Formats: sequence, C-alpha cells, structure tokens
Amino acid sequence: MKKYFLLEDGKKQGPYDVYGLKDIGIKPTTPICTTEVADWYNAEDFPELLHILEENPVKKFDYEKDRVFGYKLANYSDRRSGHFRRKILFLPFSILIVALFFVLRLEPKKDVFDLYLFLLSGLILYSSFTMYSIMKYSSAYGGESSKLKLISAVDGKLIHEIAKKDFNHALNITLKYTFLPDFGDYTDPKKIQTFPERIARVYLVKYEGRGNNPA
Repeated sequence: MKKYFLLEDGKKQGPYDVYGLKDIGIKPTTPICTTEVADWYNAEDFPELLHILEENPVKKFDYEKDRVFGYKLANYSDRRSGHFRRKILFLPFSILIVALFFVLRLEPKKDVFDLYLFLLSGLILYSSFTMYSIMKYSSAYGGESSKLKLISAVDGKLIHEIAKKDFNHALNITLKYTFLPDFGDYTDPKKIQTFPERIARVYLVKYEGRGNNPA
C-alpha cells in the first residue's frame, strides 16, 4: 500500500496513509512524496488525494498548532536568530559610517551636526535595504535566502505578492513594520506577534519553499 511523507521544518515526516493525511489537514500546495515517488510534489498532483483536499479547506488560524493560513509561526528561536542576522546586516552600514568619518577627518565633539547627519543617513540606508527586502522577498531578515517571511494577517498573502498587485498597500505595511519599535517583546514565547507586526497586521512565519509547510 502506498505511503506518503510530508515536509515539516525541512525534515521528512511519515509515513502516512490517506486517512492520516486527512486527519492532519493537508491542502493543495502541501509538499508530498511517496514510497513510490521520491521527488516532492504538491498534494493536488496526486489524483487519489483530491477527495480529501475538498474536505480540508485551509484553516486560517490554528494557534494550538502554531499555524496561520497553513504557515508555521516563527517561534522564539527563529526570532532570535532573525534579529541576530539583522544586526549582522547592519554591520556594513556601521563600518561605512566610521570609514567616512576618518576619510573626511570629522571630530564628533566639534562636528555634532555632521555626526547627526551621518547617523541619520546610515539609518535611512539600512531601513531602505530592509524595506526593499520586504517588498521584494517578504523578508526583513536577509533577503531571498531567509526562511522567515512576512504574510498579511488579513489574507495570508506574502508581502511581495501583495506589492505586485497593490504597491501602495504593501508599502504602507512595510513602513509600519520597519519604523515601529518592537520593545523586545519577541522574547516573550507567549506572544505570536510583536508590536510592529500587530500594527502592520502581519505574521512572521517560516517558509519552506513552494507549497509551504504542510498544514
């Protein structure tokens, strides 16, 4: 009898039979492989699974399983690594500012206004990079390669997908998320959203590629 495997956090889970997949609540884009086919395909590509897909509409909010719109919410460990990566990305901008200070021979005590302008310019450059990353890849933590993505809390769409159809709406979300302080509340494991995420109406989730995570 054919058995099925799911992809959870990058790891192969299973095997399951059809009834097991139904209980889990797979959706059309859930990545699946079988004992007969080693490659990963979407669940909708398996004719024998179509009947259970019709019975398993995507559940928007399943906080008991730490899922929203089928995606797995980023946990404390994910957020901590994401914030560390963001600090690493800020390093080149800091080095550039310091280097320019030496090149222009500015003195912090005398050239206070210039110091302010340099710091402000560095912040603007870094914020612009973050905003570009969100609008282009839905990620505030390192561009396309990052597994942490931002999705809309309204319809579950990735921010860069929203930008393709409604640029102004995506930009509004991105501005709120980028410039609002998070107060360090990402360290509270009970909170599923930080302050900027709540105001921008987004969720930070783990993205495992085409088909996302199995629901």
